[in-house]
Amino acid sequence: MESKNTLKVEKTLLAIIVIVATLVALSWLFKIYQLTDILPNAPTMKFNTAVLFIMAASAVYLRSQLKEPSRIFYFIILSIISIVSLTALVSYSIKLSIDIDNAIIEDSYSKVISGRMSRATAINFLLFAIGLLLLESKKKSIKRIGNASFLIVLLISVIGFVSFILMVPIDHKIDFFESMSIVTSTLFILLTISTLLTTPYFWFKNFITNKLAGSRLIIAMLPFILFMPILLNYFLIYSIKTNLLATDFAIVLGAVLYMIISLVYIIIVADSLNHSDYQRKELTSKLTSQRVDAMKSDLLKETHHRVKNNFQMVNSILNLQAKKIEDQALINVIEECQDRIRAMAALHENMYSHGDYEEVLVKDFFQSIVHSLVMSYSGSKKIEMEINIDLEKMDMNTAIPLGLIINE
Repeated sequence: MESKNTLKVEKTLLAIIVIVATLVALSWLFKIYQLTDILPNAPTMKFNTAVLFIMAASAVYLRSQLKEPSRIFYFIILSIISIVSLTALVSYSIKLSIDIDNAIIEDSYSKVISGRMSRATAINFLLFAIGLLLLESKKKSIKRIGNASFLIVLLISVIGFVSFILMVPIDHKIDFFESMSIVTSTLFILLTISTLLTTPYFWFKNFITNKLAGSRLIIAMLPFILFMPILLNYFLIYSIKTNLLATDFAIVLGAVLYMIISLVYIIIVADSLNHSDYQRKELTSKLTSQRVDAMKSDLLKETHHRVKNNFQMVNSILNLQAKKIEDQALINVIEECQDRIRAMAALHENMYSHGDYEEVLVKDFFQSIVHSLVMSYSGSKKIEMEINIDLEKMDMNTAIPLGLIINE
């Protein structure tokens, strides 16, 4: 089961894709060409590309959101995407009798390959459809191949996207990326990310979602890995184009800057992870100490409780023995022993009942001893006792002999 946050992110990304693709498709229908390309004199997103994006987003939604999606409709969408993208690829090598590029909307605006999606776009759609089909397999190895196809789509899209960010001219690109627009590259990145978020057996998703040190390191380094090379290369390309730096010196300067900046960033990240590790060790040590103290406390409590019970057992045995003796002097001796035993038992009872195993509550301890003596010797007489003690606590080594003295 995917988390609610993951599904929410996926829905948001798919909604963005559908909205943008719909706007592009409408711009072709109503000839508002400003929406088809963001950058001036840049490749446009074609009408058939926008339609395929809407279909691809719908396929991802059907696969991940509905409990029992319409399998026929789902496979029809993937089949259409595969056929259209494959036809576009074939059209680059063989002249087809059917002009699928301008079948619905005639493209008289694009300056590069009228109406036809780029080779990179066609390959991406084909790989994406194949990847979704492979995910339907029950074999993990086949599902992983499907994930690999999504990663290839992501790689191609990132290359196209970065080439626009770095303002690489169209005539400097290879034919594969020649007519791929920045909008197309961006939507492919969003589409693959939304798919991989809910794709099983995608190792990278599981890697970055756990709380281990390696995962925290990659999460901290990811922004630097993604954006630092782009920013640095943008600066270098700008410097070369404006003749601020010679090409060879710009390459050397870029390499040195990247090494220095990377080292500084890694040190900052490592210091943050070390701080977290120190806190973790300190917390672990504190919890271990608390567990040891708790175990010691439980052990002492159990020990005092058992000692008190043993005293009571000895007292009961003496009581049974006294009933068999007729000599009153001997009975008195046994009763005196019982009083001393009760005094000792009162000490241990006081300690385990109050949870303090080093000191005794003096007033409670003395009251327990005196009350036991009154119950033993008062008979029918009513005896009132009053204990005035200022001392609140006393250590066990002092309390034991003092209790026996009070008992005497």
